[in-house]
Amino acid sequence: MSYPQRTINRSVVIVRPKQPFLDWLSSVEKALGGRVSQIDLTEEGAAFLIPDEDIIDAKEARRYIEKKWREIFEQFLFDWFIDDTLWPKKRTLKMFREWFDLIYAPMAWDLVKKPLEIDEWDDMDVEPAQGLH
Repeated sequence: MSYPQRTINRSVVIVRPKQPFLDWLSSVEKALGGRVSQIDLTEEGAAFLIPDEDIIDAKEARRYIEKKWREIFEQFLFDWFIDDTLWPKKRTLKMFREWFDLIYAPMAWDLVKKPLEIDEWDDMDVEPAQGLH
């Protein structure tokens, strides 16, 4: 058989920035003398693994992700600017909903036969940086 035959015990939510995120990002980049394009943003996004046993539909997946909206929002901001003084000051769940799309995939197929590896990310000792990552 040539089709995928293995799944993992997680569901997936892909978080993708929307136009308000690009607008904010462009304004910060412009203030710093840089530029970001729509192409840069369309290549952005992150997949978050969530429990598969308790989540049976997109509505429940959204609720799960929205419980962790601050962490996810800050990860996206950090990916562009390590210096958190450049971030929007008043971030809210409403803003998260306006700035990001959520795409739910109830099943995660593993296309690689190599065992999964998990990298633990500790707080990094990073100097604040200006501009794009």
